[in-house]
Amino acid sequence: HTLKAKFESGKVCYFEQIEKIDQSINMGQGEPMNMKMENLYCLKQNAEPPKGDKTSISFTYDRFGMSVDSSMMPPMKYDSEGKNQEDEAEMLESIFKPMLGETIKVEVGAAGRASSASGMKAIVEKVEKDVAGNMFWMQMKDGLTDDSFKMQMIDRQTGLLPDKAVKVGDHWTSSIREENSPIGTMVIDYKCTLKSVEKEGGRKIATIDYDMKISVAEGSTPTSGPGGMKIKVESGGGKGAARFDVDAGVFVTVDSDNTMDMSMEAPNMKMTMKQKMNTKSRWLSEKERDEQRKANKEKAK
Repeated sequence: HTLKAKFESGKVCYFEQIEKIDQSINMGQGEPMNMKMENLYCLKQNAEPPKGDKTSISFTYDRFGMSVDSSMMPPMKYDSEGKNQEDEAEMLESIFKPMLGETIKVEVGAAGRASSASGMKAIVEKVEKDVAGNMFWMQMKDGLTDDSFKMQMIDRQTGLLPDKAVKVGDHWTSSIREENSPIGTMVIDYKCTLKSVEKEGGRKIATIDYDMKISVAEGSTPTSGPGGMKIKVESGGGKGAARFDVDAGVFVTVDSDNTMDMSMEAPNMKMTMKQKMNTKSRWLSEKERDEQRKANKEKAK
């Protein structure tokens, strides 16, 4: 079986990702601070006709959602397609509302890996104008880079695909890298197995099981994050499963569970953090997204 990503020009779809995150932060004294977060992103995806061996793909922010439940603050929840938000969610809305409708372009090469991205800097500057003192933005903005975006939207998925034809039961490995300013060069090493290839609704769907190890490249140098914070990844990894439409060359779903243990240091402060994350990604057709949008509108009444 040849598992190769294809980006068909003019074929619009929507990428939706939901992250459920549990964090336990230990400041060295007292009880750890526990926080649960859920992040939702939905982006409209549209590929332009290829030029040579490169394809330009536009990603436009179409929906945001975020909820936070912490032992240190009142719970808050924001959904751009939800009900009118409570006062507590205003600081989330002030971040995400300006981002809706904004577009980032990613260049993808013949091997299916992203070579460059552009547009995130302008989005960050747009939000930055009106969110002075917003603690969520201070924690979030350093991770909003062109490099992290192209890794999230392209490489984390296409990195699961083999570079040669495989049969059920075959194994392969791959590695992807992301520049993350407070951490350095983050490395994700995949070990993948083609679990099955079966017909589902007229489509030939390959299921890929994978393990991943998360580390920092030797010799990479982190720069300061919020408040001068520097982060060290002590250990990280997880496992997941992807479903891939073999003939269409597109992913259907990607699910993963991972953990990371980190130590963080800022002037006059040291802490450790344990994080568990469950991530579910799926690709929706225009029709499916329209139906979802209508359903959300009804719920919000």
